[in-house]
Amino acid sequence: MLKGLGIASIIFLVIAFGWIMFGVKTCSGVIGKVVTPDNIVMNYEWYYNMYNAIDAQRRNVMIMDKSRPERLGAIMVLNNTIAEYNSKSAQISRNLWKSKDLPYSVPMFEENK
Repeated sequence: MLKGLGIASIIFLVIAFGWIMFGVKTCSGVIGKVVTPDNIVMNYEWYYNMYNAIDAQRRNVMIMDKSRPERLGAIMVLNNTIAEYNSKSAQISRNLWKSKDLPYSVPMFEENK
């Protein structure tokens, strides 16, 4: 009985060690991809570009005549851009490089009724 328990313990330890080593290697690979200078600059610039695009799209919608049929499409594009910004802002691997002077999230555009 004890011999079987010892073999099971050794097998368990080998499997656990393999999982740990796989996790460490995978984690270091992810970290290596996240902290490259190219990724840092790319993500930093992406947030500024998207925030300015959102601001421009919101202003375009605001000055557009409410009777124009393409206004609804412009609102949909604006909200999709906002959703992408908010989604990436919630991703830890991306928001590490977002400037603190940009908002964490941007509210969706809703018509005043």
